[in-house]
Amino acid sequence: VALKEMRVLLYELKPSALKGVALGTLLQQLVKSVEARSKAVIKMSVEGKHKFPPKVELGFYRIAQEAINNIIKHSQATQANITLKAQPEKLYMDIADNGQGFDHNKNDSTKLGLNIMKERAKIMGASISIESMPGKGTRVTVVYQRPARPS
Repeated sequence: VALKEMRVLLYELKPSALKGVALGTLLQQLVKSVEARSKAVIKMSVEGKHKFPPKVELGFYRIAQEAINNIIKHSQATQANITLKAQPEKLYMDIADNGQGFDHNKNDSTKLGLNIMKERAKIMGASISIESMPGKGTRVTVVYQRPARPS
């Protein structure tokens, strides 16, 4: 467990450590590390093995990291589901929890993390949707569409 946590810390501190490792594998390692130190059960589903530009895969990893941190720190969730689908032209990730949710209109400590996720999505050219309601949990969905190739 300690070795896995050290790897996650290395990944967090040194993005170059992420190179060459499949995004699905990295997310599974992150989930294992988080489950070892939290009460939440996180189910992970990975479909497809298509590669995307490193900045996109790193962006998805960082958004997942932030979303999972929010689940552990703020949501009081007992369960979360992460779905990653790598299709030839599209990378899709959905992270949903059964936690307490939050009100988007209230100015609280979650705003910084949400803004960081939105900024990361914007930088890599992905769309992001963050849905939450008090008592209804939270869902973060990120979609990256490969640019059309000129014909």
